[in-house]
Amino acid sequence: MKIRLHGTLQEVRQASEKLHEVFQVVSVSEPYKDRGQSELYRVYVEVRF
Repeated sequence: MKIRLHGTLQEVRQASEKLHEVFQVVSVSEPYKDRGQSELYRVYVEVRF
C-alpha cells in the first residue's frame, strides 16, 4: 500500500516515523517540496500490513 503524507517538513518526518510503529515500511521517498511559495512537502511511503 502507498501512503502519501502532506504537510510541513517536520510533520511529514514525524508521521513517517510513526508509521514504522504500525506497519512494515518498505520504502520512504525523499521529501518533495510543493511548487511556488508553499512551505509544504509530500512524502510517499510504501507499507505492508
